[in-house]
Amino acid sequence: MKYLDSNGLQKLRDADSERMNRLYKPIECGLWTKSEKRQIIGICPVANTELKTTLDFHFTEIFPTEGVKGVNNPSHITGVSNVVIGHLGKNIPALTTLKAHDGSGLLCESANEDGSFRIYGTVDANYAEGFINLNDPNTDLCPKCLIPGETYTVSFYTQGNDPGLVLALFPRLTDNHFLTSRFRIKNKQSATFTWVEDSPRAWYRVQTTTGKTADAIVKAQIELGTEATEYEPALRTNYETTISLGNTYYGGTIDVSSGIMTVTYNGKVFTGNEDWVDGADGDYYCYYTIISPVALSGDALGKVYTTERCSHFTVLNHTKLTEQHIIAYGNKIAVYATQTTLEAFKSWLSEQYNAGTPVTIAYPVKPYTVQLTPYPMNALPQVDKYSPRVNTIYSSVGNLQVEYLKSPVRSSYEIQQAILAQGGV
Repeated sequence: MKYLDSNGLQKLRDADSERMNRLYKPIECGLWTKSEKRQIIGICPVANTELKTTLDFHFTEIFPTEGVKGVNNPSHITGVSNVVIGHLGKNIPALTTLKAHDGSGLLCESANEDGSFRIYGTVDANYAEGFINLNDPNTDLCPKCLIPGETYTVSFYTQGNDPGLVLALFPRLTDNHFLTSRFRIKNKQSATFTWVEDSPRAWYRVQTTTGKTADAIVKAQIELGTEATEYEPALRTNYETTISLGNTYYGGTIDVSSGIMTVTYNGKVFTGNEDWVDGADGDYYCYYTIISPVALSGDALGKVYTTERCSHFTVLNHTKLTEQHIIAYGNKIAVYATQTTLEAFKSWLSEQYNAGTPVTIAYPVKPYTVQLTPYPMNALPQVDKYSPRVNTIYSSVGNLQVEYLKSPVRSSYEIQQAILAQGGV
């Protein structure tokens, strides 16, 4: 007969404990799933489990509104120095501050813990309608989680004396320029809308008509997607963090959990104070300078082709003395310009910089890493015992991808919906 020593017994206990955990904690089981890459993502992970989050970012280039981009009609290239990461439930906290319309007769109490508001009072006869702004349209910018091109669904709920209260959204271009209302909805109604590029602000209001008296608790929910779901209180504090990159970079990938950033693009904003070298030749004059301590990514000759960008000059991979252009190779650039002296060229660069239209170049480099502050993320706890909770994650720039343990309850629901879509039962 063989006898187990104390180490062997402990191994058996550990194995038995692991088996029991698997049997009696099925909610913690799930398959690792990767989300698609987007600036805002809605996922249903197993509660409290790790969210492996990465962010791809790239420089932005805003082209002239009229005419063709060129030396006298430049674009504007900007890099990234800070990234905001937000992590919410399904309810986006767009309605966070209160401002009553002076004299309308409607009043509003501060938000309750669950995100609801009390609207009460009688609309004064001197007003065609009375309304309460649920955010200050003059100071509150739209939440960063309202992403241009993304689709959202808003729902409105009231309890108590509701004389026909309406929730409305007015996107704004400037302080005095309002776009057409996106929606007007009443109790238990919802509306779907797509956010637009030219709406930097939004004005949310609850309103009703002259002479009506209200005393109701109201709730509003904005969630990602086209489906209106049951109300969930919004997270209103500590749902965003700012990751400082320590410098300005023009492209790369950030592993948010570990803080490791892999840089793939650098950039340079020219002021005219760089150490330029005169290489005058022919009708167009050539000026050289160092742009990076990191070698550019290119072919065997070190030249960069179509992936380089410049705000003012055409990017070429060879010398062409029939137009102004820029060439990058190794860790240098050469600019072919019309200025006949080095001093005139540097003076022109300085003028462009001071005018707010600096000559800027963004260029690919051989990837290298930078250590940032780590920001580990875990899925939110469930709001009840069984229902998987939607986690909404967004960034101020770039595209996120999240690898996570998918809720088995959500997986089962998606399978059922797929079967129904194919005509099954």
